[in-house]
Amino acid sequence: RNAQMMVRIEYRTPDGRRLILTNVNDTKPRFRNFKDSSTPTTSRVEAPKSRIGFVEKSVGVGIFSMKPFSANESLLLDRVKGYIPSFKLYTHRYLSAKTEDDLPVDMCEPLVGLLLDLIDDLEPGEPAPRLHENVGEYCAQASSTNEAEFSALFNGGEACLEVQNLCVETKLLDALFEAAVAPYNRCHFSKPPFD
Repeated sequence: RNAQMMVRIEYRTPDGRRLILTNVNDTKPRFRNFKDSSTPTTSRVEAPKSRIGFVEKSVGVGIFSMKPFSANESLLLDRVKGYIPSFKLYTHRYLSAKTEDDLPVDMCEPLVGLLLDLIDDLEPGEPAPRLHENVGEYCAQASSTNEAEFSALFNGGEACLEVQNLCVETKLLDALFEAAVAPYNRCHFSKPPFD
């Protein structure tokens, strides 16, 4: 069950070159400081990033530790990956809408339902019983209470690092963030989002 295997993955090109799959240590772009116009937009900050690619020369990080997924872990991975297209579609429809009538208002309640399902999937053990029967009641409560009171409904169990990493590695968190700021980016794209 806890077996692990260390591997180095190589690929031979048709012209005979040997390429080694490796972890590419890259940098993430720094947020632009909108208040200080002297901050170069190209400035970057070192940050760990899981990105892999093929290189011709070994750089010492080409060995990967692999472990088998259980059936439940495999199912969770498939479910997490399955959430991403809906959030990306919402973002795309929001940013590409030509008129108010084109905005993806029809997707809002279904996406809240997906978020509730996601919360259930990511909590260890059996999901807690839901407070409301339907998604509309959650939306109404979210609109009528402050953020702290509403978020207290979802304080869940212990954080699970493996599940958090899964959400990062599959780019689910990126898709959720883009969907969350899509209305802002459509209306206020010239202003800093975190002022």
